[in-house]
Amino acid sequence: MKNLKRTWGDVTETTMLSVWKKVRPQVVPQVQDLEDQSFEEVSGEILELARKLDVDVTQLDVEKLIASHSEPWSNDELIEFEAARAADEETHAEIEEEEKAFITKEMSLGFQELNSFLSRF
Repeated sequence: MKNLKRTWGDVTETTMLSVWKKVRPQVVPQVQDLEDQSFEEVSGEILELARKLDVDVTQLDVEKLIASHSEPWSNDELIEFEAARAADEETHAEIEEEEKAFITKEMSLGFQELNSFLSRF
């Protein structure tokens, strides 16, 4: 059982989608592989989406966006991204903690008022 559990963890999402596509194709989302699309098709779809969202985007903006994702990140970029992600998680954790404290404080005040009200009867 342990070997089965360990091996099952190695099954990728792509593998699972390939299996389900053969077994029950209707449950697998029909996503067109971007590698099958030309640069013009992809940039055209991005421009169309931007226009629908009423975003001021030019063809040059789209070309720069696509080009920025065509090269792998350098080690420095990866380190910078990881540091920013960690800082963002820390900030969210602090905000969440503040929200919990606020909720607890408000609930405590509410129960005190309820107890005060009930003690009158």
